[in-house]
Amino acid sequence: MSDHTYILLLRGVNVSGAGKLPMAELRSHLAKAGYEGAKTYIQSGNIILKSQQDRDEVGTRVQTLIDNEFGFRPPVIVLSMRDLECAIQNNPFEVAEKRFLHLIFLSENAALDAEGLTSFCTAGEEFHLDGSVFYLATPNGHGRSKAAEKLDKFLTADVKTARNLNSIEKILALAKSL
Repeated sequence: MSDHTYILLLRGVNVSGAGKLPMAELRSHLAKAGYEGAKTYIQSGNIILKSQQDRDEVGTRVQTLIDNEFGFRPPVIVLSMRDLECAIQNNPFEVAEKRFLHLIFLSENAALDAEGLTSFCTAGEEFHLDGSVFYLATPNGHGRSKAAEKLDKFLTADVKTARNLNSIEKILALAKSL
């Protein structure tokens, strides 16, 4: 059985003092659990690892490890390299800076109230739902966007977590180097 490369995107890690998860310690615990060579990208809960397990098992095992070692169980989206490549390729928007385009990865039971969200979009803001990826372009900045601020009200899913395009491309590059 061959190893698969997985990208785990954790939700709510190291955000405003909540979900504290030191990445060096996490990598050490992952190695002890058999995920040798696991990598992380920045402090917001991006893990790249190889495993023979299927994606659901990897997600559950990593959540359990975090719960046992750090005392909380973050929601997780587990993706393949192909999933990330497709998300990048299917991006419908041109943005001046990659940090102004957010990809929100969704689990099951995703629902979008497009009309409601549109009412909060300002000049130049656009969004698009493509299967399990939601794209939000905020050319004036994500922090200034009312659509981004209200997104949780209009886009629901069992689990969702966002990364900007710049981060996604760097995570994919790390995954390819593993």
